[in-house]
Parts: sequence; C-alpha cells; structure tokens
Amino acid sequence: MKLKKSLLVLFAAAGLMTGCAPTPPAQVQQSIQQTFGADLQNTLTGYFNSHGMKAGDVKEGLTIPWVASAETMQKINDSRILSTLTRSGYMVATGEKSDAGCPVFKVTTIFDNGEYTSREDTKLPVCPKLPGVQ
Repeated sequence: MKLKKSLLVLFAAAGLMTGCAPTPPAQVQQSIQQTFGADLQNTLTGYFNSHGMKAGDVKEGLTIPWVASAETMQKINDSRILSTLTRSGYMVATGEKSDAGCPVFKVTTIFDNGEYTSREDTKLPVCPKLPGVQ
C-alpha cells in the first residue's frame, strides 16, 4: 500500500513540475461552450426532431453521441488542410434544468490527434433549436 501511495505522489509531483496541472472546471466549461456549443445544440436538435421529442421529454441518463462539425474543426485546426485531429464526445442528461428550462447535460469531449487522446468533462445546459428560430 505504501508503494502505491508513493507512486501517486511521484506522478502528481511530476505533473506539477511539467506544467500539467489540471484545468480549472470553469475554464473547461467556458472552452467547451464556446467551441462546441453550436455543435451540441445542432446534435440535440437533430436527435429531438428524429425522435419527436421536446426539451421536457429529456430523462436522466439519456446519452447522445456527437461529432464536431467540419466548420468547427476548421476553426480548431487554424484552417490547416490536413490534420489528424478529431473531436467527438457524448452528452448525458443529468435530470436537471437550467434557469431557462433547458436540459443540463454532462458533456464529454474526446480529443485525438493520432499520438495521444485526452478527455474533458463539464456540465452544460443545452437547448434544442426551436422550429423557425435561427
């Protein structure tokens, strides 16, 4: 048991020394919202439309996979033509509602550039687009 604790302390110290400290949750939430908010909304809207659902129909545990749009990926890739970068993830309904009545999801983004994979999680309210509203 002492060996395991020592290794954890060593890895944590190494992470801090190399600048690999965890990103604060508020910063992760803001980054995901700004970068992928439109993709999340479009995915949710498509899911709702294909299943005849409304925002009030969302139940805790509903899981919806999503993939970043080509437009979003172009922004992320700084308009590079070739990139192995992929972004995808999933949204899991928490059963909560935002002040605006939107379902709150635990949003997970998965980043893969061919060499390494990372993941970020946050909770965000995601509202489907209303018909006739852009």
